[in-house]
Amino acid sequence: KQAPPPSTIKWEHLEFSTCSLAMRRGVTTVIAFITVLITFGVSFLAQGYRVELSSSSELISDCTIGNSTFLPGTDTFSPNATQDDIDCFCSSIAYVDAVVSIVNVNDPCHDYWADVAPLFVFTTLATALIAGVNVVTGVFARVLAKFERHKTVADREHNVGKRMFIAFFINVGLALLLVNAQFDYFDQSFIIGNGQYPDFTSEWYANVGTLLLITMGINVFAPHSVGVALYLYRQFQISTFNGKVQMELNELYLGPEFVPSYRYAQILTNVMVAMLYGSGIPLFYLICALSFIVYYWVDKFLFLRWYATPPDFGIKIAEFASYVILYAVPLHAGF
Repeated sequence: KQAPPPSTIKWEHLEFSTCSLAMRRGVTTVIAFITVLITFGVSFLAQGYRVELSSSSELISDCTIGNSTFLPGTDTFSPNATQDDIDCFCSSIAYVDAVVSIVNVNDPCHDYWADVAPLFVFTTLATALIAGVNVVTGVFARVLAKFERHKTVADREHNVGKRMFIAFFINVGLALLLVNAQFDYFDQSFIIGNGQYPDFTSEWYANVGTLLLITMGINVFAPHSVGVALYLYRQFQISTFNGKVQMELNELYLGPEFVPSYRYAQILTNVMVAMLYGSGIPLFYLICALSFIVYYWVDKFLFLRWYATPPDFGIKIAEFASYVILYAVPLHAGF
């Protein structure tokens, strides 16, 4: 086995025995498993509240506008139009027009959109919460990795990348699927398998599929939020710097270390989720491709202007990513 480059060895960790390292990794594995359970719990509670809102809001996702809804040659509702016809039309208008309907109390669609607006707001907040959990999970994984005392930087990034990918994929791609699925052989008190949808129906695509799409869309930009915010803050510090010591100026211009494990985990999650649901919702492919473009340009910009020169991370995490990608094919074929 080839020895790792000296610059990547964590010399202060070499004194820890194999037994001590195994115990530390056992503790972090239990903690990581608990975080996954918390993710399922959050998704379960969010879905329960969403079902409650749906039952009270009467959101229409599949209907046909009748010929008698409007007066011939006009946009005016016919006196013979039923409330169901009006609600069906209101559900099909653009979101910009929906906002106008909510503001205008005299608009025929005001009552419908005022009723379902809380459901849309909660859907957006729920997906933002999932993206926020991913960011927190990434930070938490880094803290656990320090506790594990890996002997090389490559081992640390490989281990952290695997755990973050598993957590991200469960959080983004599987939690909503399993919580909303309906399996007859599960106990009613169990979180998984007691949802509303026994199959991928039109209602599933309208409700759960929409949540997944919004979550993927947020994940295009959310992973860069912390890095970009810190970069802008650092630029502000540079513009207002009034120190007297060269060391302070050096530290101000020295950026943080790039974290490949976090980026690999995000890319793998986007690929696997897109391959999982892309057959039924082809828009996933477009969002996945857009995420690659955004990741490339944002990382390139920060590499050239902020990140410190990285050490040699080796090829372990790249080999892991190549290995995982192979499972995207049967996953895509199965769904």
